Amino acid sequence: MLIVLALTAIGYSTIYDREEREALDSLKAHLLERGRTESAIFQLAASNMELFRERFLALYADPAILADPDFDTFFERGADGATRLRQQYFDGMVGPDGIRRAGMSGFIGANQKVISDELKRRLMLSYYLSADYGAAWQNRFINTTISTPENAMIMFWPAFAWGRKVEADLDMTAFSVVRSTMFAENPDRNPVWTPLYHDHTAKAWMVSYQLPIDYQGKHLINAGHDVLVNDLMDRLITDHLPGSYNFVMAADGHLVAHPLWMDRLRKELATINLQKLGDEGLLRTHALIRDSVERRKSDPSPDENVWIVDDVADDAYLAVTRLDGPDWWFVARYPKALVAAKAHQAASAIMARK
Repeated sequence: MLIVLALTAIGYSTIYDREEREALDSLKAHLLERGRTESAIFQLAASNMELFRERFLALYADPAILADPDFDTFFERGADGATRLRQQYFDGMVGPDGIRRAGMSGFIGANQKVISDELKRRLMLSYYLSADYGAAWQNRFINTTISTPENAMIMFWPAFAWGRKVEADLDMTAFSVVRSTMFAENPDRNPVWTPLYHDHTAKAWMVSYQLPIDYQGKHLINAGHDVLVNDLMDRLITDHLPGSYNFVMAADGHLVAHPLWMDRLRKELATINLQKLGDEGLLRTHALIRDSVERRKSDPSPDENVWIVDDVADDAYLAVTRLDGPDWWFVARYPKALVAAKAHQAASAIMARK
């Protein structure tokens, strides 16, 4: 009898462990697919801007292209001191090449009293390329933006003539998005992702991507997209395994999206610092994931894009993957009780048949 009981216990434990592993593997597979889906739009934004950079530099390096860009036909200086792309280029205008372009606006701040011929050429190259590429990319991105270190911007955005509306004394280089592309703050010339924010004009959640483009050591422009993430936020609520829920945290300690905190996020219209939020459970969760990320850095060959973090205090498993693009962690919280119930049910059924 003792031998039978011992063998039964060993068999039960073996089956239980196997079923538990399978449940966690299923959780990891779910998050791996979700991570790939949610990362795709960020990867596409980066890929588009690499293409833009290649084309822009090829044209810029040839001095015969737009040697006389006819800048004054396109831009006008207003009484407020700002220089803007004329309204007809937003409404729709046939260019010298016979191609009609629309949805374009441009702005050079009033602090730029003198606009060099080289900057004029850069802006006109940006106008033609962003008008053409932006229209082709509109099915996935609401806009294509080009900014410069001289406080100028060219934008394809058919829904909003930004360059015609912005205040004349705006200095974009004083704000973090453009400033973070400058050599002084970004000597390694890395692309920049902004934190999540709610755009009142687009009435949408978005992040912005900016790729610095240099030539022979000179910072020419930044090319970027605003990336809508409304669909991602909606899928957090609806697309999850039964009994679990998903959320997104930024590596810097901000809550990006969480089904239990969506009302607060909508009120704040931005990510929320976890210290400010005051949710001790989420602070502990962030620390657990941060520690797991550091441990994985020391692993010479981490074998998976999704990993499991054991949240002992909350009696849950956390499946984690990093989204390509913004430094965000996509997390699925799965109660251990659900894993245990599935494993116990499977093991009991198999042992009963024996």
